[in-house]
Amino acid sequence: MIEHRRSVFKTLAAAGLSVGSWSGHAVRAITALGWYGSASIVRGQTLPQLAVPPRSPAFKAQAPGDALRLIVGSASVTEVGEAHIQLQVPELAENGAMVQVTVNSLIPDTRQIMLLIDKNPYPLVASFYFPEGTEPGFQTRVKMAESSRVRVLVLASPGKDNRYFTTVKETRVTLGGCGS
Repeated sequence: MIEHRRSVFKTLAAAGLSVGSWSGHAVRAITALGWYGSASIVRGQTLPQLAVPPRSPAFKAQAPGDALRLIVGSASVTEVGEAHIQLQVPELAENGAMVQVTVNSLIPDTRQIMLLIDKNPYPLVASFYFPEGTEPGFQTRVKMAESSRVRVLVLASPGKDNRYFTTVKETRVTLGGCGS
């Protein structure tokens, strides 16, 4: 077990993750779950949970409008700026196979953050759930098929009034990463 834990720590360090505050329980949870998806940094002491089931129709939607409708239903979506949702993506990405995205939500009672890339074959690329008391934010690398709008959708106050907020940034890709 000790040797296996060391290899997990080495993998985390190689991926650029801080292992200082991770407990043995977190390492065992990662070991039990395996590495699902790309490595991401989630601030807080807990591991991210799946916010939308992996077989959700939203992940299979091939148009951004369809994915949004499957996620929000009839609820309204409010567009906000950097003061509420901080989205960092490069203006020009030389390689679409590895585009770094950083998202932080400053909206109170944020419970879920979803990342959509409009021109990808499947626009919904990530969805994270943040338990109460956790700072809602993450950093990950995604594949982008071509230059596109990168959209973040935030769910706040789930169960009460399901308030959705969004922000959008444009990223130009010189070499596509989704099969090109």
